[in-house]
Amino acid sequence: MPIDDLDQGYVVRLDAAARSTDSSACAILAREMIRNGITREEIADHYVPALARWMGECWVADEMSFAEVSIGVARLQTLLREVGPDWRADVIDTDGETSVLVVVPDAEQHTLGAVALAGQLRRLGLSVKLWLGYRAEEAHRVVAEARYDAVFLSLAHHGTLESVRDIITLIKKAAVNQPPIVVGGAIVGPPIDIRTATGADHVTNDVNEALRLCRLSVRSGQTAPREMRS
Repeated sequence: MPIDDLDQGYVVRLDAAARSTDSSACAILAREMIRNGITREEIADHYVPALARWMGECWVADEMSFAEVSIGVARLQTLLREVGPDWRADVIDTDGETSVLVVVPDAEQHTLGAVALAGQLRRLGLSVKLWLGYRAEEAHRVVAEARYDAVFLSLAHHGTLESVRDIITLIKKAAVNQPPIVVGGAIVGPPIDIRTATGADHVTNDVNEALRLCRLSVRSGQTAPREMRS
């Protein structure tokens, strides 16, 4: 959702909270937003990603320093954990649920999108293992420890394409059941054919499309979330 479509009062205040010296400012504001009718899902799926993108644009325009953006995005990522305590545990298909491995390579510095994606998938009833800081030497252990139904890679910049192709090759060799591999993130889009460049099975930034392409089913309803931790 574009940032202009959100409640601008809360956008401004959340931006200030993310830059505040008070590390609890984002969580305090989020609780107020929830009391006033903004759902935890809306905060996680719309407010946090939109504000993170806006911070990145400000850095490109030299309106925020790299340190300010790094701190702000880190605060927003912490907020995702605060608003979604039910969405954060790494669970590996212990009771027959569809399981997905979400991977961010070690060379990538942007992990917020993957954390948000993992939360979305868990709310849909999928079992998710979030692997931040992928290292090639760990591929066999992590991928072979469970039968994943799909592997999603979150990528931000084209400089990692060559290494990503190697990552996908290693994952395919290590996985016992050959799950489909989907690439998403800021890297998706012209002029590069990401599917050809990486060897991925699918390329998309649409979660529902990714699930459809991988033929993964989700539960029809969602369990009511618990209250956000204080």
